[in-house]
Amino acid sequence: GSEASLAQCLRNNKLRVITDGSYKNRRGTAAILVTTPDRRHSLLARCSVPGPASSQSAYRSELVGILGGVQLCRWLEETHGISGMVTFGCDGEAALNRALRYTSANPTKPQFDVISAIHSLRLSSSIEWQPRHILGHQDLKSPDRPLDWWERRNLFVDQQAQSYRRLLESTSSPVPNPWLPSEPWALFIKKKKQSF
Repeated sequence: GSEASLAQCLRNNKLRVITDGSYKNRRGTAAILVTTPDRRHSLLARCSVPGPASSQSAYRSELVGILGGVQLCRWLEETHGISGMVTFGCDGEAALNRALRYTSANPTKPQFDVISAIHSLRLSSSIEWQPRHILGHQDLKSPDRPLDWWERRNLFVDQQAQSYRRLLESTSSPVPNPWLPSEPWALFIKKKKQSF
């Protein structure tokens, strides 16, 4: 797909982002799809969820997918000097709400590092974020009903996140918990991050 076409779609308030996380065996991954509604132009990203095994969860995986989606949209915004509206779909309703509907983060709550990084990016952007909760796993829950556009894309990113997690389980060690690029602050004691 074409980066310029994705930027034009953002400018025209039609850009869509779908994210999903995968968590199993104390390891998390996420997949992000940034696409035009006709899917002729898209960008797919997969990532490992940073942090020690004790901080991993399905919720953290969903949040890291959202962080990745917001980062990609901000990259389009900054690279092309444009703004617009993004419809942002995710089946993790709690993560979607915490990331895109609220503007404050509580440092005593789990996943503060990722949530504050998302909020920092959002607040530095002129993009309008339209969260859209997608019902997940509808291929299994409603097998007799055809999936809608959002449910099909959600199934795709779910499969991408799961396959990437399986790949990482067999080939690499967990990702340390770094200071995330847009995280406003982090607390480290003896080089070990405490704020996650």
